Amino acid sequence: MLKNNLKKMREAKNLSSAELAEMCGIDDSYIRHMEIGSKIPSLSMLLVLAEMLECSTDYLLKGDTDEPTDP
Repeated sequence: MLKNNLKKMREAKNLSSAELAEMCGIDDSYIRHMEIGSKIPSLSMLLVLAEMLECSTDYLLKGDTDEPTDP
């Protein structure tokens, strides 16, 4: 789930919510709200979060770490 994976990746990068928020150009309260599940990011913000945390949007949304395979 997004709230758990977001916090897990933020902590793995040793970032505070304020630091991640600054990197994303948003208020740190928005990060905290996403981490408790009271806010859901827009698609564009999800892409920014994934880029800043160096992970995929799939990982943030569902914890999926599998890479797609070629048919």
